[in-house]
Amino acid sequence: SWYQFMGIPTIPNIVWGDREHFEAYLEGYPTHSIIAINSTGIGNDKRSIANFQEGYDYFVDKLNPIAIIRYGAKVPGERESISYYKKNDNYKACVYGW
Repeated sequence: SWYQFMGIPTIPNIVWGDREHFEAYLEGYPTHSIIAINSTGIGNDKRSIANFQEGYDYFVDKLNPIAIIRYGAKVPGERESISYYKKNDNYKACVYGW
């Protein structure tokens, strides 16, 4: 937020935790903008994947981004048409077929 306050363009990295706090996590994020989302750390844990998918859908629906910069493994259900994936070791470890 300091960079934004100083007039420096930023791309916010959207993060979230439990569903009950999703609304609070929305505070301060721009709509119709470019956002970044990171899936590293979710691995092949079914609960983590489900939480990622639920949060991803919620935030993308609410923020309606024009583009998403993605880092980490692809996760089923992402909006690949507006996503730009950063190639990395985690990218190769796709969670398809858990």
